[in-house]
Amino acid sequence: DTKLLYLPDANAVYWRYGWKRQPQDNGGVVITGEMPHARYFSYNVYDDDTKSSVGSFADFQLDPDDGSNNPFTGKPANGSLKYTIHIVPEGTKLDAKNVLYFPRDIGNVSVFLRHYLPQGGIEGGV
Repeated sequence: DTKLLYLPDANAVYWRYGWKRQPQDNGGVVITGEMPHARYFSYNVYDDDTKSSVGSFADFQLDPDDGSNNPFTGKPANGSLKYTIHIVPEGTKLDAKNVLYFPRDIGNVSVFLRHYLPQGGIEGGV
């Protein structure tokens, strides 16, 4: 079962979004959210054809939106916990925080959000 490659941990909750694209496509995905109440969370980008990881953001690497904070960097988990991630093909010109690039030649892209040991339900209380 190839899904086991993506879902290796029974203590985590996973969400997946995938799309097909052509090498000349410049489009990507913008994700907005709130830092969850969880032990750990991450975004992982995969090439669905090769089942290879091509990029990731761990919780502590995310730069929060203006006026928000990231409790995974040791700051208190109070106030706003919002963030925005841009997942785009390499070579895309983008002046933004939290840009995750994937190889332009990938035809089937998947993004996985993982919450490890979430509190307050599978969404991590958000």
